[in-house]
Amino acid sequence: LTLRFDLAALRLDEVWAVDVVERVALAGAAALFAAVYTEEPDDDGVLPYSHLIDDLLDHLGFMVREALLVREGRWWSYFCSGMGVAPLTARRSSSTRTR
Repeated sequence: LTLRFDLAALRLDEVWAVDVVERVALAGAAALFAAVYTEEPDDDGVLPYSHLIDDLLDHLGFMVREALLVREGRWWSYFCSGMGVAPLTARRSSSTRTR
């Protein structure tokens, strides 16, 4: 199952998260991977659309395995704060390199 949402047209509230949860549960998924593609800058050190990831985590009855921000050919994990969890520097995206 693949779901794609256009952030510009999306109604960004808890209804969105509940809709995602219902669709994924209906498909029988046991886990979720989320990727947010945007060129928006961080807001005082907070990754853009962090509230969407928080909403998913608050509503899911299954485990979110990873949530990534993809921007300018690099990716950042929404789950790493940089406090000994993962480096603060972003990782470069590449079709020949995996995490």
